[in-house]
Amino acid sequence: MAKRRLNRRQAWRIQKIQDERIARAERKAALPEPPETGADLGPEQRGLIIAHYGTQVEVEALEGPHRGQTWRAHLRANLDPLVAEWEKTLGTLIAAADKAWEPFEPLELTSAGGATFRRSEDGTWFVEGNNPPRDSYEFESLLPGQSFGGLLLEVLPDASLADGGFGRQGNGNIVVSKIEVEIEPAQGGYPVPVKLVRAEADYEQKNWPAAAVLTGQKGKGWAIDGNDPAKRQPRQLAVFPAAALDVSENSRLVVRIRQETLDRHNLGRFRLAVTAADPAVMGVAGSTMPPAVTAALAVSRDQRSKDQQEALRMFYREKVDSPIKRAEAAREAAKKSLADFRRKLPTAMVMKEGPPRDAFVLIRGEYDKRG
Repeated sequence: MAKRRLNRRQAWRIQKIQDERIARAERKAALPEPPETGADLGPEQRGLIIAHYGTQVEVEALEGPHRGQTWRAHLRANLDPLVAEWEKTLGTLIAAADKAWEPFEPLELTSAGGATFRRSEDGTWFVEGNNPPRDSYEFESLLPGQSFGGLLLEVLPDASLADGGFGRQGNGNIVVSKIEVEIEPAQGGYPVPVKLVRAEADYEQKNWPAAAVLTGQKGKGWAIDGNDPAKRQPRQLAVFPAAALDVSENSRLVVRIRQETLDRHNLGRFRLAVTAADPAVMGVAGSTMPPAVTAALAVSRDQRSKDQQEALRMFYREKVDSPIKRAEAAREAAKKSLADFRRKLPTAMVMKEGPPRDAFVLIRGEYDKRG
């Protein structure tokens, strides 16, 4: 029996049906999976993105019991649960942004140069006694909360200080070279240094920025034009880690203020404060959350508008030290490492192949006598 051949119209119809089925399958694969709730989320794990499918990615697990297996994940499916968990950490910051900084009362105060400290009734500290050219102050006390999110240093002018300014001698100006923070665990052991990554001040003298206190670079520091009588008003400097650090109960905070840049520019009057809030939402004056975000947080989650929900998502993605941001930072670091590796690969010049040439047998090896 002879095989029946399809005419052109039948072949076109069959091809069209197959193309439609493939298109439906691709659209189905690109559909987002429903977001998981906080209860559905397991522990955070490291993975490698090996393929992209629209709004989803194929991820290979790099650790844990599922190491080596691949999973389909949505790029933003877990964002809302992460935002909800972040909201819980804000605590009283939402209701009382002006109370985000809590006074820090040192139990122990020492001066590398032998100065002494006197507490006044308003909670500020005066430095008296010996006044070396350069000095470092160290303060130690119990942390008021169970986390550390930042330190605030406030310097104040006083008539009893040099020229009515901020410093103990000279023209009244001060220079803070570096600020160091350590946490001593309650159970004992060595102090754990806190890596400070951001500094902010309500005033900076030209060429003497607040950021200089993070590195302690020689010849640099934070200054405030204390020699100008018109600018003598309380000034504030805040330093922050990348994220709030969880600490055990009764842990001690050690603060070290170094003044090693210019002679006779030591602090004369100051006070300290700390915060337990997320550094991403903190600044010198307290909370730095935009009004739209603050308004959204004031509304219960089930009653927020789409604009308010999106405002929270955007703020969380851009400002908060989250698993998403850490993953993006790790990705960029991996890209940089790969680029650096490729730049270090040795290279060699390769000569281009030329046209073939004739070869001859030479008589008695003489070049001008071809056989």
